[in-house]
Amino acid sequence: MPVKVIGVETALQTEWFTIRRYLYGERDAPPFREYFVHEAPDSAMCVCAINGRMLLVEQYRFPLRRVALDFPAGAIESDDRDPEQAALRELREETGVRASRARKLLTLDRDPGFSSGKMHVFLALEIDGRDPLSDTNIRVRELEPGQILQAVRDGELSCAYCVATALWLARELRW
Repeated sequence: MPVKVIGVETALQTEWFTIRRYLYGERDAPPFREYFVHEAPDSAMCVCAINGRMLLVEQYRFPLRRVALDFPAGAIESDDRDPEQAALRELREETGVRASRARKLLTLDRDPGFSSGKMHVFLALEIDGRDPLSDTNIRVRELEPGQILQAVRDGELSCAYCVATALWLARELRW
């Protein structure tokens, strides 16, 4: 049910995200409740297949304290024209693959109980080439569809966006 927002204040501000504290209620009089919301730029993910194999990246994720396997993704930055451009930029930065366009596959809510952000998922089209990676902290892996589903089952591919995307691809592409 919709609620009435009574007030909002910034509880935490970082260079990557903001946490806002909302006071809300069913009317203008107490009792009021509070809710904290994570606000950050939307993100973009780019799925890319080369010769029937999907490109994924391994990189250390501090919150997990381990190396994680993911599809290339990252925040939509202020100089990106749109989510598609951000997805293609992330693909290039994290895998070295250059693509001239992408097709939108789906949009996922970041974490609707906590965050207002979204993840926009694209499929790279028109691969133009591949450059060497400058970031030595990222390892590119090329996996066949069955290997991706096995990585989900094994918990190696555990990012909620990546799992949702893998399952969407499995259904749509009939893996």
